Amino acid sequence: MNILITGATGFIGRCLIEQLTPKYRLTLISRSTRKCSKLQQIFPDSVCMTWKQLESNPGIISNIDTIIHLCGQSLLGIWTNRFKQRLYTSRIQPLKQLNQYCQSLSHYPHIICASGVGAYGYQSSETPTPLTERDTVANATLLSDLANTCESTLSESLQSNACYLRFGVVLDKSGGSLPLMLLPHFFNMGMVIGSGKQPFSFVSLTDAVRAIIFSVDNHLIGPFNIVTPKKYTNQSFNQEIAKAMHRYCFLRLPHFIAKYLGEMFFNTILTGQSVSSEKIASLGFKFKQPSITDIMKRNN
Repeated sequence: MNILITGATGFIGRCLIEQLTPKYRLTLISRSTRKCSKLQQIFPDSVCMTWKQLESNPGIISNIDTIIHLCGQSLLGIWTNRFKQRLYTSRIQPLKQLNQYCQSLSHYPHIICASGVGAYGYQSSETPTPLTERDTVANATLLSDLANTCESTLSESLQSNACYLRFGVVLDKSGGSLPLMLLPHFFNMGMVIGSGKQPFSFVSLTDAVRAIIFSVDNHLIGPFNIVTPKKYTNQSFNQEIAKAMHRYCFLRLPHFIAKYLGEMFFNTILTGQSVSSEKIASLGFKFKQPSITDIMKRNN
């Protein structure tokens, strides 16, 4: 099977490539010429190219069976208007290009696209019912608009062969947001944010990659929530981290202060989604790291 991966040098992409290389023929796409060259050195059996090179030779996609789309600016940052525009452009523009390239093909490749649980907006209830793929947006946010715009970008003909993996926050000690979350706990400064009752849905990097591979092998179509089956709130998440690190967690950042920390903080920390992953579990997928403690133990 020939697989094309966009966002190949990203947090998820690097780990995914390592798992796929022994089994599949990979074409890796990156915006950076330098990163592309480095990828070629690490994975000499793969074809590595930049988006500009793909634009010059879009016919390469005619030999592709599966496209895994992982492009996207990290959500971490100060959400200025310019930054928010990059969030959209970095995700949607590559999808538009792929949509254009695929229109002339005699067959449509299986497309697996990274999305997020932010697609559901946020739940205002302190004891929310877990959301399923059948639920629609309750309280709209930038993240819900971003996710739903991405999921509606492909043409109708391609949608029939597309899978959208709605990831919770992807966590691993090697990078992403988890090291930042652990830092205050290291100094015994871990704290509960706001009421602490807001839901927090996440998935380990290991399980995120396994879910992508599961989607490839089982040719999944449609949306799937990829979050740990164990339900967490901001409070239970931080308390479990503190316990795993043998630290205390008795501080609290009140909501009336936290709400002034910016739009990113509101969208990712002060609000959240309680999400069910039963749909993919019912197909046989099992999470290897269902708790934050499991993730913390990795590489210890």
